[in-house]
Order: sequence, then C-alpha cells, then structure tokens
Amino acid sequence: MPLQGKLKIFYSYSEYSGKTDEMLRDAASEKRHGRDVVIGFIEGNISPDNEYMSIERLPCLNTDGIKCFDLDGALSRKADLMVIDELAHVNSPESRHRSEEHTSELQS
Repeated sequence: MPLQGKLKIFYSYSEYSGKTDEMLRDAASEKRHGRDVVIGFIEGNISPDNEYMSIERLPCLNTDGIKCFDLDGALSRKADLMVIDELAHVNSPESRHRSEEHTSELQS
C-alpha cells in the first residue's frame, strides 16, 4: 500500500496575519515530538532568536536571481513533515514546472 500524505494549509485573507509563525510553531512542536521536520521553502528570513532555527532548511534553487523551491531535493529528502511557505511564486526557467511566462519566452 502506498504511503499517503496530509496537506495542512494556513490561509488568511491578509498579509502579516501570523500564518508563517503559526506554521513554524506547529512544525517545531512536531519536531519536539520526534518527527523528522524540514523547512522546504520560506520567504524571507527566520529570526535567529526563536525555536525554529533548529529545524533543518533545504537549500533553495537560485537561478537568474530567482529563489525557488527545489522540488526534486524535497522529494528525495523524504521528511515526515515539510514546511512550505509562499508556495505561489514564479518558478525559474530551469524548473521542471516552468511558469507560463518562461515557457512563452522559450518558444519565441
């Protein structure tokens, strides 16, 4: 039987409402309970004086100045829990799932 994952979405109608902090608090709690937790992608920096610094961060892809989530790296890591913040962003031209704007540039 294949493994099944769960998706938990932290959603709000506004920016700066604490979604990222709440998500990281949940991740830190899971890590304290023995789960293998990894930060796959976070926009911005994490304050060095908080409990989230102990959570492993996967390296991002950085091409042409665009910081992107490394899907292949995340899949190969096989963590129990992966935190991904700001998932809706532009993928780099080298990404296996390129954005439409990059696809049209390659076709012209």
